[in-house]
Amino acid sequence: MVAFEAPDLDFWENECPSDCKFKQLKTVKLTDLCGAPHEMGLIKFLLANSPILEKMTIAPCIYDTEVKLEMLIELVSFRRASPLAVIKYLPGEDGIPVFISQE
Repeated sequence: MVAFEAPDLDFWENECPSDCKFKQLKTVKLTDLCGAPHEMGLIKFLLANSPILEKMTIAPCIYDTEVKLEMLIELVSFRRASPLAVIKYLPGEDGIPVFISQE
């Protein structure tokens, strides 16, 4: 596993006003993610501040099953501003997507 330097893991919260909302964002597609703290911070920020988000697709670049599972568990815990937001997680080699809806 590669070590990542992320000097400010609270970048999004610190740099964006508290009323920062993505009021027109409906779809997000992120590819080649490895679950680094700054990547997860961006996902968390987008989910928390996108009130009409419908779908976020995430395709990781990692092949380590344990790391993918940890990433998936963390994604499930993130608060979402949109009750309609569904996360489509593409786990990789097996090709079977995992859908995470807010219930």
